[in-house]
Amino acid sequence: MARLPTPGQDSGVWGDILNDYLSQTHTASGGLKDNTVGASQLQGGSVTSAAIATDAVTGAAVQDGSVTRVKLTGSVQTSLDKADDAIPTSQKGVASGVATLDGSSKLTIAQLPSLVVRESASAPPTTGQYLVKGSDGTVSGGAAIAGALDRNGRVPVNATPFCPIAGPSSPPRSNGANSSATGVTFRQPRVTDGSVADVGIDICQWNQTTNNGADVVPGNGVIVRAAIEYSAVTYPLFFNGVREVTVDAGATRRSDPLPIVLPAGATFYIRIWMNTVNTGELYTTGGSLNGDVTIGLTGSFANGNSVDSTGALGTLSPTASFPLLGAVWGRQLGARRPVYVVTGDSITAGRDDAFSGGTDTTGRRSTGWMTRAADGDFSVINLAMSGGAVLYFKQWEYRKRSSTYLSMATHAVVAHGVNDFATDPSAANLRASLATLWLELANRGLQVIACTITPKTTSTDSWATTGNQTKHANEATRIAVNDWLRDGAALDPATLAPVATGTPGALTIGNDAHPVVALNDNADAVETARNSGIWKVDGTALWYTTDGTHPAAAGHLAMAASMRAVIDAL
Repeated sequence: MARLPTPGQDSGVWGDILNDYLSQTHTASGGLKDNTVGASQLQGGSVTSAAIATDAVTGAAVQDGSVTRVKLTGSVQTSLDKADDAIPTSQKGVASGVATLDGSSKLTIAQLPSLVVRESASAPPTTGQYLVKGSDGTVSGGAAIAGALDRNGRVPVNATPFCPIAGPSSPPRSNGANSSATGVTFRQPRVTDGSVADVGIDICQWNQTTNNGADVVPGNGVIVRAAIEYSAVTYPLFFNGVREVTVDAGATRRSDPLPIVLPAGATFYIRIWMNTVNTGELYTTGGSLNGDVTIGLTGSFANGNSVDSTGALGTLSPTASFPLLGAVWGRQLGARRPVYVVTGDSITAGRDDAFSGGTDTTGRRSTGWMTRAADGDFSVINLAMSGGAVLYFKQWEYRKRSSTYLSMATHAVVAHGVNDFATDPSAANLRASLATLWLELANRGLQVIACTITPKTTSTDSWATTGNQTKHANEATRIAVNDWLRDGAALDPATLAPVATGTPGALTIGNDAHPVVALNDNADAVETARNSGIWKVDGTALWYTTDGTHPAAAGHLAMAASMRAVIDAL
């Protein structure tokens, strides 16, 4: 152990003892050894800032945890306080975390909660107070949207207060006209799709006699009265406060709403008395409804003005044709169901939806594949017409009839093609026409569903077998259009014009910017195999089709099942 020399005792060795002592803290040159001076050797307050060299104290020289908050400057303490209140990055944009903003300081669509209404489609789970996202991306709210939900719990794109409420609505469009049945009351049953109030009707004096979509003006007005009969009580309808009105040629008159409430599934009757202005003049007939969707409810008529009488008419004569009636509408109560407007040709209008052999056990009758798909769960406005093509729809129905009824709709089904081939067999032109129509409907806020084109054949055994069927000359065009549809109906993102399948950057069905939200494959439902061009058979004549163009009831049922699956998936 090192020590200092002891005076008088270390003669001869005192130098060695002293050197040993000094070497404990000094180097051979006299300087202090490293790590010699510790904290215990320093007098309190003896080391001042002036004695410490710039940048001399490093992080390694500071003991962990030795610098506390109170030793820091005020600005640093303020920054630490803000950090304590900050949201961790791991909690941003995740479940149970917080939302983030885009470059415009707005919430992104992906982070909008389910109770926020988007302009394209929304999914609030209940009625009440909802936020609404506008087209400019801003979110406002507080407005009550009571009972404005469809069957999938969604607010319809067009949440209009009035919509069709009793079976399919079909504006008169056939060439049927009658000059002898003047002064006649027609009585037609309807069944409500759900609970409704404020019921009214549209009266139309339209007449379409050719397949080019032209509305042939009958040339005369028709005098009408109308009423609604429910539970043995007949309620008169008024038109802008007037009981009896003249519906001019080509015109539509909408009644005032009748302040009654009808429960879901209620059977009620529409009564219309009509009389021509002059003897021998015409009135429009040919409503495609053929009674109501329930078996056994057929329309009837009787001579004379019985529109205001109570209960059943006297002597009834069954009729499948109901004049003038365009739509029965009302205000849905409770959860709002969607309203589908349908455009197409006689296939979609429901032609030949009746079994030529066997029994219809579905509980539906002669109403067409789209009405069968609805099955009373939502309303259908059928704007399809015999001979209809995309071009005709734009020239006539779209500009006249559709403007009346599209405002009531939430969805649109486009089922054109067969007649377009007869007009123009070009696949490119049909694709372009379809894209234009889709866009027009989507711009109205409707969710558009496209449909593939069904086959067209001839047969030597009434379509009892597949081997005796011959495909139509335009089969290659049908396949080309159907394949394009199935591959997503590719559109140019800038022009929204059709482009070839697989084009880089093209929009396809389901994309937010594409006008079509879904595809229903009607062709797959009735063909023996995809693109076979041959109708399905079961050995019975006229079972799936009546003439190689129009589906029979079995065909309508198959297409309805396909359509319902698409609708349920929306």
